[in-house]
Amino acid sequence: HESIKVQAKTYQAQDVKFLIEAERACVFNVPGSGKTPTALGCFQLLANNGYTHFIVVAEPSLLYQWRDEIKKFTDLQPYVCKSLTKSKRDALYKQWSDSKEPSILVIGYSSLRQDYAEIYQLCYKNKVYTKGA
Repeated sequence: HESIKVQAKTYQAQDVKFLIEAERACVFNVPGSGKTPTALGCFQLLANNGYTHFIVVAEPSLLYQWRDEIKKFTDLQPYVCKSLTKSKRDALYKQWSDSKEPSILVIGYSSLRQDYAEIYQLCYKNKVYTKGA
């Protein structure tokens, strides 16, 4: 996993640096300013430094767009959780948390709210939180 697949603009590189140093932050820029490549740049840089699991929470209508952007901008593996039964969601979460490759779980707000405890337990059990974001 080398780097993000596009050249970051100066302000995006500064945003990536800030986000990584802050450890927890939100990006609120105007539409079209490159928030998605900025976020994915953070994930890719963290993956290059040993971090393995990431979560993107998005509107349900944007989940597959995020998947496409992940594939476009990074070498990270996306796992998309959308409109699945509980057993299928649980299987997807386990597949994601067991993944040895750097990967991103892309999930909607309602699924995360419903399944937070299970996701947290998988991450804790697999020590994802010690090397993830």
